[in-house]
Amino acid sequence: MRGGIPIIDYLEVGHYYGVEPRAKAMAEGRKELAESKLEHKQPHLTVSENLGELSLGREFDFLWAFSVLIHLEDPILENVIRFAARHLKSGGVFLC
Repeated sequence: MRGGIPIIDYLEVGHYYGVEPRAKAMAEGRKELAESKLEHKQPHLTVSENLGELSLGREFDFLWAFSVLIHLEDPILENVIRFAARHLKSGGVFLC
C-alpha cells in the first residue's frame, strides 16, 4: 500500500484494484488502509499467487506496478505481463 494509499485517496469510490501474492502483506495493507481512514473508498483488494490465472472481470485504462517488476523471477514476470495484456483497455498504459 506504499503507493496505493495516495492513489486510493485520489480515486473515486471503488475505482482502485490492488493485487498482492502474499496474504500477510495484504493484511498489512488492509491495516494501513484502516489507519489512513480510507476504507470508505472501497478498494478492491485481491490476494492471488498466480496472476497468470487471475481475472478481475474488467479492463483498465492504467495498470501500475509499484517497484516490483525488477524483483520478480522470469516466470512470475511473464504472468504479470499476461495479466496486464488481458486487463488493459485498447490504448491503456502499463506503468512500471
